[in-house]
Amino acid sequence: MQHTCDKTDKMAGLDQNIVNGGPELLDIIDFSMDKVYKDYPVKMFQRSFTNERVKAKKCLFEDIDINLYEKEARMITFFTNVERIHPWIKTLDLFYYDHMGNNDKFDIKWYDVPTTWSDPNNNNNSIVIEILDKEQALQFNITFFVTTGTIRVQGSKYMTFVHSHFPVLTQILAKVIDNATHATVEGTV
Repeated sequence: MQHTCDKTDKMAGLDQNIVNGGPELLDIIDFSMDKVYKDYPVKMFQRSFTNERVKAKKCLFEDIDINLYEKEARMITFFTNVERIHPWIKTLDLFYYDHMGNNDKFDIKWYDVPTTWSDPNNNNNSIVIEILDKEQALQFNITFFVTTGTIRVQGSKYMTFVHSHFPVLTQILAKVIDNATHATVEGTV
C-alpha cells in the first residue's frame, strides 16, 4: 500500500473516521480488497473449516468472552466464518498496518506462519501480528488461524485489545464488508 503524509495524518484518526463516518471516509481509507486477494488468494484457504476450532474452547463468533480463559492466561479468542476471512485480513491490515504502523508509539510486525502456505489444510497456517511499543516490549500479539477461523489475542496488554481495539475493528469490518458488497453489486450491474 502506498503511504503518503496526507494519508498518514488522516489514518492517525482512523478510529474517529470509522466511528463518525463522514462522506470523505471512502476517500481517506482504501477499502479495496484487491491487495488482500493478491496476497492471500482464495485457493490458499479451505472451503469449510475443520473441527479444530473446538480446541479453542467455546469462543464466540466475532464477540469476546473475557471469562473464557483464566486471567493469568492473558488471552482471548473469538472466531469468524470462511466468508469473512478476507474481510478480517483487510480489517487487521487497515487498523494495525496502516493505522498503528504509522503511529510513532508502536512497532507492528506482520508475518505468516509458516512463511509459505502450501497446504490449505495445515492447521498451523496463520497470520501473526505483533504489537510492540517503541522500546520493543510486546504489548500483545494476534494470531489468526485461517484454517479454523480462530483469532487469538495474547499478551500483557490484551485488555487494550478488548476495550479499545476490538470495538473499532468490528466497525471497520462492517465498513469493509459493506464496501465489498457495494463494489460487487456495482460490478454486476
